[in-house]
Amino acid sequence: MAVPIVAVVAFNHFSPFHLSVPCIIFGDLLHDQKLFELKIYAEESGSIRSHEGLSVQSSLNVGELAQADIIIVPSWRDPAERPNQAMLDCNG
Repeated sequence: MAVPIVAVVAFNHFSPFHLSVPCIIFGDLLHDQKLFELKIYAEESGSIRSHEGLSVQSSLNVGELAQADIIIVPSWRDPAERPNQAMLDCNG
């Protein structure tokens, strides 16, 4: 049986804490059994940086994001900023 794909949305100026929580929960907690396939998604290309200087690399494109079983947006940098419509359309 295939494990569910969990996509976590990251963006420039992300909060390391908010990004880390779903990564901890859906990451490899059990070393002998994989419960989820965790992937990071970002609209921006290249490295994504937090205010503190931590950087992550996205491993998904928007088409792959749409295939995720669970999509998590742990926070958003600015409530007045609307996310990209292609990302919003991934909710089914």
